[in-house]
Amino acid sequence: MILLIDNYDSFTFNLVQFFGDLGAECAVHRNDRISVEEALAMRPEAIVLSPGPCTPNEAGICLDLIAAAAGKVPILGVCLGHQAIGQAFGGRVVRAPVPMHGKISPIRHQGSDVFETLPDPFEATRYHSLIVEREGLPETLIPTAFTEDGLIMGLRHRDLPIFGVQFHPESIATAHGHTLLRNFLGIARGRNQGPGEILADLKPVLDRLGRGETMSEELAEAAFGAVIDGKANDAQIAGMLMAMRVRRETVAELTGAVRAMRARMRPIAAPPGAIDVCGTGGDGVGTLNISTAVT
Repeated sequence: MILLIDNYDSFTFNLVQFFGDLGAECAVHRNDRISVEEALAMRPEAIVLSPGPCTPNEAGICLDLIAAAAGKVPILGVCLGHQAIGQAFGGRVVRAPVPMHGKISPIRHQGSDVFETLPDPFEATRYHSLIVEREGLPETLIPTAFTEDGLIMGLRHRDLPIFGVQFHPESIATAHGHTLLRNFLGIARGRNQGPGEILADLKPVLDRLGRGETMSEELAEAAFGAVIDGKANDAQIAGMLMAMRVRRETVAELTGAVRAMRARMRPIAAPPGAIDVCGTGGDGVGTLNISTAVT
């Protein structure tokens, strides 16, 4: 379960929906309707701090919760939540040079942690008039993403699973938002997962397919990523593939599957003298069969 602190923002329930698409249940509590002690007693697998219209000082328990949960629970801050993380660890939150409300900007990043597999740059939606100042940022915080003019759009704690993004991954106009949130879930669950535990990444997929609906490209990438990473059992995999086969796979689903595979490709050094034999077979029903063997 994810504890989602609502900073009185309409985007909060976009986050609930996005995490639900990825198989994560959210418990939503407003920032002044729950105490730090009550929050930690819920034993969440992760904490997400939502966007909001105020400053970190006005964001209820956010600053105190970050301090209390650091090192115990993975944390993701979005927009105001990102600023709260910056301030909680000694950074300065200042006025942005230009307020950005509903504007789309290219985001540059280092390709690690929550940004893993995302293209560089990618476009994201921004709604903010404050930023975490780059100058004087404490050593405990590492900038991970920037605008083209150098403003911090992402940061992480140097040693702990604590991440912030200034933009809105849950906005429909942000590219690859599902992937970023899936990456955070993977980090949180990798920290909390017990031996042999199967993650629930495919549950929303199976529910959707059972209703005869299709998957978006982002959701298909998350689903096939879960399969490749061993986070789904045989029954889940069989159910997903059979449902897709019965109603025919969509272009978006196939594209998502390819993206999941490409993100996990690893170079293999062939021994001297090896010959790679690759055949593509056509069965006349619009499928692609690829086999490869090194001899």
